Amino acid sequence: MSSSGVNFPVDDKGQRSTTAINRGAFIAAVQKTDPALANEIQGVRNWRHGYAKHVAKQVELACKSKQNALNIANDGLEYLHNTMRFERDGNDIPLSEAMQKFTQGGFETGFIQGSGKRGSGKAEVPYQGKYLSRLRCSLSNGISI
Repeated sequence: MSSSGVNFPVDDKGQRSTTAINRGAFIAAVQKTDPALANEIQGVRNWRHGYAKHVAKQVELACKSKQNALNIANDGLEYLHNTMRFERDGNDIPLSEAMQKFTQGGFETGFIQGSGKRGSGKAEVPYQGKYLSRLRCSLSNGISI
């Protein structure tokens, strides 16, 4: 089944795996800034249940400096732009190419209603020996809490 617009890439089994691209994005985002963390993420056996602590580690790493935050964001976006696919008129191309090629018209926004069990909704980030339940990183002014 084809779908026009932005798509997840097809894996070697012919499926569009959201797990693979999410994991790849986290690895790519931190690879240059902290290769050891990238290797640690690569080694997670069950990504669906093991990713949360690595999200917190990535945020903690990004909050160490403005440059870390920018590098992590840019490297993650570069991975996604080059890995996500765009389909139009039966042609499937990298999203980065589509962003250069298709400059007329616009995109539509949709809403997906989940049906699974909700989590606690609480997210904490380790920062300076404490866990913060709310953390704002301001790239222009450093870290504010």
